[in-house]
Amino acid sequence: MTAFTIKSPSFKILYGFFYGALIAAAYLYVRLNDASGGLGLFAVSAGVCFFLHLVLFPKSIAMGLKNKTAIVRGLLFGTTQVLIFKAQAEGFTTTALVSATMGSVFGVIFGRILLKEKLKGVSVLAAVFCFTAVFIDPSLILKSYWGVIAGLIQGVAWVLVRKLMLEEIPIKEGVSIGFLVASLVSFLGFYAFGWKSSELLFPLRHIVVVVFFALTIQYAFFYLYKLLDSQRASLLTLSRIPWVIGVEGALFGALISTNKVLSAILIMVGTLILILESKLTEYFVLNKPPKERA
Repeated sequence: MTAFTIKSPSFKILYGFFYGALIAAAYLYVRLNDASGGLGLFAVSAGVCFFLHLVLFPKSIAMGLKNKTAIVRGLLFGTTQVLIFKAQAEGFTTTALVSATMGSVFGVIFGRILLKEKLKGVSVLAAVFCFTAVFIDPSLILKSYWGVIAGLIQGVAWVLVRKLMLEEIPIKEGVSIGFLVASLVSFLGFYAFGWKSSELLFPLRHIVVVVFFALTIQYAFFYLYKLLDSQRASLLTLSRIPWVIGVEGALFGALISTNKVLSAILIMVGTLILILESKLTEYFVLNKPPKERA
């Protein structure tokens, strides 16, 4: 049986944009239901996710433990979550995520350096809009140095995910090892920042919801980097910002700054440019003679 895949270039871009909505919803949910900014809830949920993979896919776990890239990526993934949730504990979710968008910047840079992937043509303009959105107000980024450090680490981790997908490593293998290492790192971070074991006693409904988010996000994330090169995928991860700003605007409207709104608009413009580029690609491919198309 042929594995499910998305063939339409423009639909791949839309997939990446709506992936951002999933990210925004997850971070907001844990922020609202965990005093530690979400770190404790994530640590417990990541452990549950790993246990589920251990029960359902033991062979994937065994294979993943032999893959150094998957282990390093899991370490970076866990470290990133520790820092982002630490940033969330000190402020709004948008503050943490705007800072962590540096991951998209570094994802593009490291994708060029390590994988030799690069943006061309119209997509360069999309990158200009997206990067302008990130740096439009440096104070938004510098408000959370935890988020900035997380972004740097995140950029490397994303390129490693792309590397795993180029090597055609099964997604469940990368995801399962990621949860194993991330849960261990998150628990260490949780205690290192001074929170107590009693704060890990979450209602079962919260754990179920976060496990659902974590599994869906990780599989969707790996698939995004399977569909697209590291640079376009990294740019599309910025779409979490418009989503989280929109939701926080609905909840705390008076607290959303003009710069955040402008940042969200620029990211959406960048996404639309990527969609336009993909539509042009589809048009020219479909209008090629059959021999050239093959």
